[in-house]
Amino acid sequence: MDFKQIANAHSKQYYSIFQEAAEQLNPFWKRYSELNNRLDYLPLGSKDYAEMEKECEKAKAEHDTRQIEVKRLYAEYEKENQRAGYVFSLKASHLYALAAKMNGIAGSIINDLDRLEKGNGE
Repeated sequence: MDFKQIANAHSKQYYSIFQEAAEQLNPFWKRYSELNNRLDYLPLGSKDYAEMEKECEKAKAEHDTRQIEVKRLYAEYEKENQRAGYVFSLKASHLYALAAKMNGIAGSIINDLDRLEKGNGE
C-alpha cells in the first residue's frame, strides 16, 4: 500500500476545491481592478468619478465577500495537507522501533496478568 500516494490524493482533493473557488473569484478581482484603473483617468471630484467610485466600491465589496470563503477553503487545505504530511516523515526504522516498544509493553502486561492469575501478584 502506497501511503504517500494516498496522502497526496487526500490533500489534492482539498486543493482542487480551493483552486476552483479561487478561479471563480478571479473575475470579481478583474472587474474591481478594471474599475479602479478607470478611476485613475477621471477628474477627481467629478460626477463621473463619484459614480465610478461607488461602482468600484461595490465591486470590491463583492470580491471581499467571496474571498472570505476562498481563504477558508485554503486554510482547510493547509490543515489537511499538514495532517497528511506526517505520512512522509514515517520511516520503516520508526515503525520498527514503535513495534519493538509495543511488543515490550505487551509482554509486560501479559506477565503481570499471568502473575495475577496465579495469585503471586496480589
